Amino acid sequence: LSAGTLALADPGNFQATIQGFAASDIIDLVNTQVTSETYANNTLTLSSNGTQVAALHFTGNYTQADFTLSTDNHGGTDMTYHP
Repeated sequence: LSAGTLALADPGNFQATIQGFAASDIIDLVNTQVTSETYANNTLTLSSNGTQVAALHFTGNYTQADFTLSTDNHGGTDMTYHP
């Protein structure tokens, strides 16, 4: 399977559970700058300067160290999985 991208234009209101998130897949948090993350109980909480901007729910075995944040070069944040 090839890598895929999930673009979330309104990540703060995204309610679905993400499954099958694999190496090199990208979640693009469109127009949302993320400065920190925490992962607990299958939920990745994303914040910008201390304010929560999204809580993404996952199925699978992940740790906080598995997620990498980088700019999407358009005012938002790309999140990738690197086990």
